[in-house]
Amino acid sequence: MARRTRLPRTRPAWSAATLSASGSLRRARWHGQRRRARMRGVGAWVRPMSALARVGIAQTRFVSYLVHPRRHGRDTALAREECETRTAEALEELQRAYFAYPWLGQATIGAAGVVGSCAAAIARAGLRAAIGMRIGDSRAHRRRLEAIPKAGYEAFLAALLAGSEAAGVFRSGEIHVRRIGATSWARGDPHVKRAGIPEDLAGSFDDIDDLTWAARAGSLVKVIRVGDETGWRSPLASAFMRLRGCRPRWIVEIAGTDHLSLPTTTNPADPEANIRESLGLVSNQRRGVERAVLDAMEAYDITTDEERAGEDVLLIGHSQGAMVAMALAAAEETPFPVRAVVSAGGPIGRMATPPRTRVLALRHLQDPIPLFGGLAGEVDPAVVVYERSLRAPTSGVLYYAHAAGTYARTAAEAIAYARRIPDSNVGRAIEAISHYYPQRLLWGRESGSVFIYEITQDVLGDDDIKEADHEPQR
Repeated sequence: MARRTRLPRTRPAWSAATLSASGSLRRARWHGQRRRARMRGVGAWVRPMSALARVGIAQTRFVSYLVHPRRHGRDTALAREECETRTAEALEELQRAYFAYPWLGQATIGAAGVVGSCAAAIARAGLRAAIGMRIGDSRAHRRRLEAIPKAGYEAFLAALLAGSEAAGVFRSGEIHVRRIGATSWARGDPHVKRAGIPEDLAGSFDDIDDLTWAARAGSLVKVIRVGDETGWRSPLASAFMRLRGCRPRWIVEIAGTDHLSLPTTTNPADPEANIRESLGLVSNQRRGVERAVLDAMEAYDITTDEERAGEDVLLIGHSQGAMVAMALAAAEETPFPVRAVVSAGGPIGRMATPPRTRVLALRHLQDPIPLFGGLAGEVDPAVVVYERSLRAPTSGVLYYAHAAGTYARTAAEAIAYARRIPDSNVGRAIEAISHYYPQRLLWGRESGSVFIYEITQDVLGDDDIKEADHEPQR
């Protein structure tokens, strides 16, 4: 019996035209909805920005009230209260706009790149004019002129750094590292509430949140030694620990930016450190963290380069602390090896990732701060990213999205996710990081020691700045 061949079914011409028209209609409808959504986002951004502009005008008037209070006949306390109220309302509305439309962060950074190109051109012209008119130190101006990129977001940061240094706004000097707690429970500072050893990654971010609020004149860094052999109680316990592959290791917890004041203070976790780390320059905060880790190692008689090379260090940083951690891991001159880095809300996307360092980046969809460095994981695929979407609180939505306490809950969710899917990239990263924390043993948990350090910096005077301008910077 002959097989029957089935001819391909063809659509009528009118049917194909109808489908093409309906598809075009759906695409046009989708593009229209997207355009309207973007317009709503821009409108939500323009309103608080215009309010901030009005606040700037009000603050200018407030300064004039302070200079000539009798001429205006206005109570200065009332003017101050009005400015603060308007500023708080505008910032709250601006936070909600960024929270509801996360793409506004990327658009703002793109606009900052355009502004940066213009600012860089103005800064270069101003420095050339200062050199030609012999205003200030010409050699320092030439050095700043060479350091300013010509375009992009980096140009904006470089122009801001050069302008702030030339104007004497940035006056950072020598750093000082002081140990304020060095016992098993680090009870040296009453302001530090979480002075023990955390049990997991979520506990580390709770520690960082506590360090952020406890900081005063300087920034606080917590250095933890886990698996201290002196706490293994007996030779049998030591042999059992070595059989399990447990060896002493370090956990370093680094907090983020402490304040947003441009003028230099004694706290090195400032905007200058953000700008320097974004441009690949060494900040005082990075120097202080490195010195704190070395001091903790010296407490265990780990002083030579060979002894430090055998150590195992995990760096955990929030925001600016993540940039410091990545910079320490990538720098060849770092005197100790960094085996793993955990970032929470850090703008580390464009920073170099060492080939032998495991990097886990925690990120919130509504947190715009990571956008300033490029999204981690999209620039370098070696970075493992765990992202979570948040629900808006009643107030302070942007601070909530970037807070270390919020990232502590995100870390707990990442740990739960790793338990459900252990073969995923996040699961393998969490498993590797969990070995740095005290392990459960037959007789309890591993012991260790905690060191808490306060990092401060000198604020240079005018004479010190003039002398520093004649010295070549690293």
